[in-house]
Amino acid sequence: MKAWMMEASEPCRSELSQLLFPLFVHIYLELGASSGKSAASNFFNKNCQVFRVNREYELTLRQLVSTTGDASQTVIRCLKSGKYLVHVSDSSTLQYLLRYLRSGNNPTLLQIMSRYIDVEADDGLVPSVLFSENKEKEEEKPGACSTSVRDCSAEQLAAVEAVISNTRQLPHPGYSVALYSVLNAHNGVCCASISPQVDILACGFEDSVVKVWSLTPHWPHTSQQNKATTYLSCDEIRIDEPVKDGNFKEESSASGTATSSSRSRKQASGGEVLSLRGHSGPVFDMDFTSSSSHLVTVSEDTYMRLWNLSDGECVAKYSGHNYPVFRVTNSARDLHVATGSADLTARLWNLEYLHPLRVFAGHTASVNAVAFHSNCSYLATGSWDHSVRLWQITDACAVRIFLHHTAPVTSLAFSPNGRLLASGSCDGSVAVWDLSAGKVIADISYPNTSDAGPSAGNCESVVALSWSLDSLLLVISSMDGLVRTIAIDADTSDREAETSEVHSVTCGVDATLLHAALTKHNFIAAVAVQRPDR
Repeated sequence: MKAWMMEASEPCRSELSQLLFPLFVHIYLELGASSGKSAASNFFNKNCQVFRVNREYELTLRQLVSTTGDASQTVIRCLKSGKYLVHVSDSSTLQYLLRYLRSGNNPTLLQIMSRYIDVEADDGLVPSVLFSENKEKEEEKPGACSTSVRDCSAEQLAAVEAVISNTRQLPHPGYSVALYSVLNAHNGVCCASISPQVDILACGFEDSVVKVWSLTPHWPHTSQQNKATTYLSCDEIRIDEPVKDGNFKEESSASGTATSSSRSRKQASGGEVLSLRGHSGPVFDMDFTSSSSHLVTVSEDTYMRLWNLSDGECVAKYSGHNYPVFRVTNSARDLHVATGSADLTARLWNLEYLHPLRVFAGHTASVNAVAFHSNCSYLATGSWDHSVRLWQITDACAVRIFLHHTAPVTSLAFSPNGRLLASGSCDGSVAVWDLSAGKVIADISYPNTSDAGPSAGNCESVVALSWSLDSLLLVISSMDGLVRTIAIDADTSDREAETSEVHSVTCGVDATLLHAALTKHNFIAAVAVQRPDR
């Protein structure tokens, strides 16, 4: 073990060398008790010079095995009654020691380490003894002012607790909404998404193009400069690039340098950054990875594609569905990706493989909503057959079937605590489910704002659902631009949860809401498009 320690680098070597002396003493005592005095004496003579102990300690240790008096037995009992404490600077040194103990085949060493030695990792924390020593030195300095913190009285503590209680009882002020509007979308916007860091906006269009904008002054990811781009014949003439009659061929065959400068001007003015082309049908849904470095899109062409946002390249093309794919979502930490399709199935993917890992079959209509549980062990799917199903990831078996909605299910969201599931439908109603009981504990209907009944075109359809981090507030976003924050008290037993509307805001009568999500910065990021008939 000494040779192994000498191979370690500093400060690991110096810290682990503290173990040698207590190991030496206890191995010496074990040899004296099990193998006899001669073996213990030979071990002591071979290794005692390493520790440079003084003559008095050396004689005391020699006599522990060579003599059988009461004094020797008392010292041995004292050595074995407590544990020798060794401090190391961080956990990496401790892991280095544990790897050595696991790799070796020395049960005696393991027994001594477990019974007589404690190793603690400080992880860079300064011991409290040093603070007390420094404090005493400061107090000894002449002219040093001594400041003492007195404990507050019971009345003061009660006043502080009352303020905290009153603050918690105040109604929630509601979340602010950052609305990003897409104007002059002549190609038809099908879907939109905002990155978790709220720095990138992406939209999918009916002409199979995905367009990406930066929401910050600078593009979050490095991109290749002076990269040539060629306009395809199927592309429509861009509104922000007017072309004179008779000059279309000349500008279409422009050099890569001219195209690059055009892209640079758009970045500087906050315009479109990337146009991702690869799908052959309308893009129905998309989702960012947790790092916002990649984008996953699904389309009518039955394929799922993974895009690298640094250069706009399609990294992979995933096939498995037989009909158009309507929904896609990423799990926490990007472990898996789930898709829902018109082929009545949902499928589980790993971005490392081009084929699906699981197929969730059971719905009798198109799967329009998918959501991962917070532990990534379950997947919820909502369908046009008005049902919600909960699947187990490991074996693709349905563990729950939730029947309550009277309209197609369009949106799903698990609460962060993993106990509740919210589902929204085309008629604007939202059901909150208790997963353990498998029943509805809250039914939130769409507010009736007019006597004429629901507006035409299912404008009240639920677009997105988001939970607050404490699982007490549910944000409901409808296609007509209405964003509501609902407080849900799910701690009631044997009865339905109490719900109350905390705040509501309308994104505008001329806008169709495509996406809304509660961000980690405690505001709602929403994307709306102006209705073409307005």
